[in-house]
Order: sequence, then C-alpha cells, then structure tokens
Amino acid sequence: MPADTLISTSYSANRTLVGFIEATLNVFPYQITPGTVLYLGLYTNGRLAATQDYNLSSSHKTPATILGNVENGVASFSNSLLGFTVSQFPLNATLPVGTTVTVTVWVSNPIWVEVDGTSVTHSYESFGLGSSPPSVIVAEAGNIGPHTLSVGLESNAG
Repeated sequence: MPADTLISTSYSANRTLVGFIEATLNVFPYQITPGTVLYLGLYTNGRLAATQDYNLSSSHKTPATILGNVENGVASFSNSLLGFTVSQFPLNATLPVGTTVTVTVWVSNPIWVEVDGTSVTHSYESFGLGSSPPSVIVAEAGNIGPHTLSVGLESNAG
C-alpha cells in the first residue's frame, strides 16, 4: 500500500446492522519502517462514524516473508498477519439494508496489506488529503486503485 494516499473501500449492507460495526484490515509484518503510522476511518452513508490510529513498529514476534516473486505489486506471504480494527460501538440506531459502509486507510510509509482478487467492489485512491480522515466521504471518490483492499466487516445482523 502506498504512503500518503487515502484508500477507501465501500460496501452495501445486505442485512440490517445492529449493535456495532467493526472493520479489520490485515497487514503483513514485512519490512515495516519504524514509526509508521496507520490511520483507519469508518463511515456509514458517507459520514464519519469512527477513527483509529496505530503506530506500527518494525519488530514483530513472527515477521512475514515473501513466498515467490512480486508481480504487479502483489506478493504471496507466509501466514503472518496483523489485524487492525476500527469500530463503531454501540450503534446509535439500527442501520437498514442498503446502508453504505466505507473504510478508509492512510499510512505514513508503504506497507503490505491483504488484497481481495475476487471482490466485486473496488478500492479508490485519493491524493493530498492528509492523514486525518475527512468528516464526509463520497463512496467511489478518487481513482480506482490497482487492487481492492481486503476488509473484514462484522456486525450483528438484524
């Protein structure tokens, strides 16, 4: 994942969302530059619902290793993943089917993240926005990224 780029990925809820929403981004702990900062944003229908930031270090108990070659910016890694989350808990109200949930990611130095090669959605890249997630975001704003970030979303379904 490139540095200093806001990447957003949006999903449409196929069930009502009750209680909480949690999004997880998986990072491969491979050659992370000391002092790297990761910012996550969570949006419902374009409005900022929650943020979370993490200071990543370069030393990990089980660092990842690249298996094979890097092709088109994608590599296979050993099974070492770190999950970073952002959540809204509790939800103030039940969110209906069709609610758009968007996750944004910004990082200060390049990192390797899990991508989804079979997704029907896209990730979008926006440049020059800074590290703080904007208070309002438009789904599918920016340039379509070369890869879709793999984001795990969880909620109680109504």
